[in-house]
This record gives sequence, structure tokens and C-alpha cells, in this order.
Amino acid sequence: MAKTFIWRPVERTGPVVVYALLFVATLAAFYSCLQLGYGTAWNMVAVAVGAAALIAFCKWPILMFAGLVFVGEYKTIPAEGISLSDPTMLVFLLCCGAIAMVWVRGLVSTDAEWSLGYLFAGQAFRVSLFLLFLAMLAISFLYTPAEQYGRTKLIRFVTFESVAFFGPILLLKNEKTLRLLLWAMIILSFPLLARQVMSVTHPSLQILLGDVDVTKIANGVMFGTAILIAIYAGLIRSRMLFTFILVLMAVGLVTAAARTPALALALTLIISSVVMGTGARYLRLRTILPILLIIVVAVFTFSWIRNKPGMHDKLASKEDEFLSMASGSTETHGTMERRLEFYRSAGVALMEHPLTGLGLGGWSVFYTGERIEGRPIPVYPHNMILEVASEQGLPGLVLLLALLWSLFKSARRLAKYPQLAFLFPVLTFQVLSHVFTGTIEDRGLWFWFGMVIAASRMVRNAEMPYRTLQTQPAIGGYRRTQPPYRAFG
Repeated sequence: MAKTFIWRPVERTGPVVVYALLFVATLAAFYSCLQLGYGTAWNMVAVAVGAAALIAFCKWPILMFAGLVFVGEYKTIPAEGISLSDPTMLVFLLCCGAIAMVWVRGLVSTDAEWSLGYLFAGQAFRVSLFLLFLAMLAISFLYTPAEQYGRTKLIRFVTFESVAFFGPILLLKNEKTLRLLLWAMIILSFPLLARQVMSVTHPSLQILLGDVDVTKIANGVMFGTAILIAIYAGLIRSRMLFTFILVLMAVGLVTAAARTPALALALTLIISSVVMGTGARYLRLRTILPILLIIVVAVFTFSWIRNKPGMHDKLASKEDEFLSMASGSTETHGTMERRLEFYRSAGVALMEHPLTGLGLGGWSVFYTGERIEGRPIPVYPHNMILEVASEQGLPGLVLLLALLWSLFKSARRLAKYPQLAFLFPVLTFQVLSHVFTGTIEDRGLWFWFGMVIAASRMVRNAEMPYRTLQTQPAIGGYRRTQPPYRAFG
């Protein structure tokens, strides 16, 4: 049966690449001014960033959400409260403005593509599951023992995670915006890589003294996502550029010094190869050879950084933890043993409170054994499934698993289109990363959930005219056949 979903050819990608490079250059200038202490250059940097953001906001509003996913990793100082000087808050307001612009345009425009019915067509079940899950979080806040932290967690989820979830559903309407977004996801990873390499080759005094943790799990997730997009999206036609991006992202994954993204990526590649099939020539060429390249680059990169100041002790401790646990030793296993302790605690909480859970943010109080106001440490069990199970009980767990089942089912169905084949691996990678060491309160996770829903709606709306033609009787013995699909470009 012929595939019915088609892509219109993208005529120009030059402007978005130029804009992305301009944005990267602006960030590099900003970082240089910060390091060199050029206070007088701040005004110029602010003007450049403001102008770039205004152009993107008006022309490519979907790029605001790429910034929302990445902005937390670019910050050098964590935010304290709500402040307009916080880059995360500024990007969040831009995302809200982009959604509001779509809403207003849908109210005043006669174009069907801007109507909310068109943007949510066929996705009522998945959106309803999200809203029910959000309601469950709100209900569980009513009986949480950690009121202050639970309130903060609820507010952040209702604002940041909800906006990240609905953003792609409202703004991702065609292949052009998808292509722009994927390029932005790859290009925005470059400054993170540059900063990591600089920290390895020129470590700060805090890193040398061990006051700063060199492990960057979130950065590793970004690099792993970029690798999967490059391999599965069919976005990059040039073999040289494809190889260049894979090499850089593999270097970034290793220099992040995080085991979780690397393990999640390896499992994702295995699962995706089994589920999506490796017999096809397309997948054989686009997966097996890149995997071999990533392995080779990772081995050389690890050999390069393992004896670097600031990295040696961290990598050596991680190796000792893994070997100790693999050999069945009773000695301490460091963070791995502590994660298992978190998991056991969350499982006990579920057994003791199966119907209601502990309440939003209540696991932290359960684990520490005392009532702690504010933001205690640890605040979540580093496993989003167990986090929901322990805090919202079986009702919340059922809603989350139902949503995941629906998303994976859609992503698997979308994998038959080469342009959308990246969604299943990326979704698998995101879920595995957050099951190994993550929290439900993550913008990137919910952004990719929304991406799967948006792509499902894109395919549905694109196929509807041809489904209508199929149901109409043939005229003169002639029936119009379904058009073949075309890949990017």
C-alpha cells in the first residue's frame, strides 16, 4: 500500500542556518564578554540578542521552544525565584507570546490551518491524558507533607512543562517548521560542546579543587538527542557534514562524563534497530555505520580525557563503582548504589500508599524521614516512573503509562516515514534517560511528548484529502492514486 503522507520540497534552508550561526556567534560573544570582564559590551550583546530573538519570534516562533529546552544548560548561575533577568524566564515569556500569537491569529484568521480544531485534530485522547495527569498532580498537592516544595513543583509543571508540551502542538504545522526546529536542536548543541571541551583543556580552579561536578547529564542528553536526529531524520544530505556532526556530538557525549545518556543511547539504538527493522537499505546505511563511527570516536575521546586534570578522579571513581557493582562487591558503589536506594525507597512508598501516593513532592519527606520545608535534598528518586508511583500512587502511574503507551504507539506508526523516523528513537532515548536518572519535572521530556502529538496531527491532516478521494466513486473507470511521499529536500 502506498504511503499517503507527502512532504513539500523545502526550497531554502540557508536563512535558518545563517540565523542559527548568528545566534551561536552571539552566545560566543556573550560568553567572551563574561569571561574577559568587558562590561561595556553588555549593551551591544543585549541589542544583538534582542534583535535576533525578535526576528525568530516573528518569522520562526517554533525556535523559541528550542531555546526553552536549551536555555537552562547555557546559564552559569542558577535562578533564584522569579526574575525577568533570568534567561529562562525571558525565553519562557517569548514562548508564551508565540502561543498567544497563534491563538489570536486563529481567532481572527479565516485560514483553517490556524484554527485550534485543525491544530488538535485527532489528538483528543493524548491531550486528555495529559490534562488528567496534570489534574492528578494538582490533587496530590492537597495532601503533600512538603507543602512549599510541592507548591513550587506544581507551579513549575503547570507553567514550564505545560507550555513545552503544547508549544509544538500549536506551532508545528508543516515540514518547513519541523526542519527548522531539527536544525536548531543540532546547532544549539555546538556551544555546549565548546564549553565542555574548554573545561577539559582549561579547567577552572573550582574544577581542580573538586568543588564543581564535571558530570553534565543534561548536556549528555542534548548530545544524544542530536545524534539520533542526525541519524534518523534524513535531514543531512552531505556525508561530510553528517560525519562532522556525529563526531562532534560523540565527543560531547563522552566529555559530559555521564553514564546515563551513554547507556540510554546504546539501548535506544538497539531497541530502534529491532523495532524499526535493520533489513531496509536506508536503515542499514543510516544506523550501522554511524554507530561504528560513534563507538570509535567515543573510545578515542575517553582515552584523551581520562588523564586530564579534573576529569581523572571523576572517571576513575565511576569505573570503580561499575566494576565493584559488577563483581558483586559489598563495598560502596557511590552514586549507583545511592540511586538503587532511591528506587527501593520509592517502591516502599508505593506499597504503603498505593491509592493516593505520598503527595506532590512528598517522596523527599518520606526518604529523609522528617518534615522539611523548602527544597530538600534529594528531592526526587531519579526515576520518573517511580517518582509518579510514589507521589501520585497507582492512579497517577496508570495515567502516565497510558500516555507513554499512546505516544510510543504513534511514534512507531510514524517511523514508516523516513522524515519522521527520528521520533521513535528520540522518544525512547528521552524516556530511558529519565527512567535511569530523571524527574517528571523536565521541559525537554514534555517538549518531545508534544512533538510526537504534533507530528501525528501533521500526518493525519495531510492524509485526510487523499482518504476522501479513496472513498469517492471512480469516474469513467479512473481513480486517482495516492501520491508517493518525498523525503526532505
